[in-house]
Amino acid sequence: MKLNFVLIVVLILFLILFSFKLEFFNEEYYDGDVKLNLINYFKDKESLNQENYSEEEVTHLGDVKNLVKKGLILFYILLIVLILNLVYLMLKKEFLILGNSLFITGIITIGLFLILLLFNFSFLFTIFHKILFTSNYLFPSDALLINLFPQEFFYDVFKKIALNIIIGSISLILLGLGIKNVRA
Repeated sequence: MKLNFVLIVVLILFLILFSFKLEFFNEEYYDGDVKLNLINYFKDKESLNQENYSEEEVTHLGDVKNLVKKGLILFYILLIVLILNLVYLMLKKEFLILGNSLFITGIITIGLFLILLLFNFSFLFTIFHKILFTSNYLFPSDALLINLFPQEFFYDVFKKIALNIIIGSISLILLGLGIKNVRA
């Protein structure tokens, strides 16, 4: 089976970041002035209103903003590489490689998601924060961040991101099969 490994890796990462981007910037989650200020802060539309946050919370939010910026830069780089790769495969009429690669990407992504299901969310949440953040992410129960975004909020967002990834993966599998069958 001929595959394009660059396309597979780029698509997996792109699908994850795209799903994250859809949910992270979903303004339904940001009702009220404090939450709206926060999303606008992450979008560089306004500065963070720091008066309600502790120093540790402000530091953590700065780290989140930096991570979001880096994630968006990676997202757009992946988008460019993805488009170039797809154009190249289409111009070369490598439809079998394209179909196989889309199909395998969907299978691998679902497999990775199924592996994640072996762990509970609290464990994944902790690992995520330990790997990606240098600042404290554990705040007292009366902290504004904890009250605005309890762990249940992140669990719900995680489920929506996972659903987006599964839908995207199934779409890639079906698209891959369709391209392979049409071009066979």
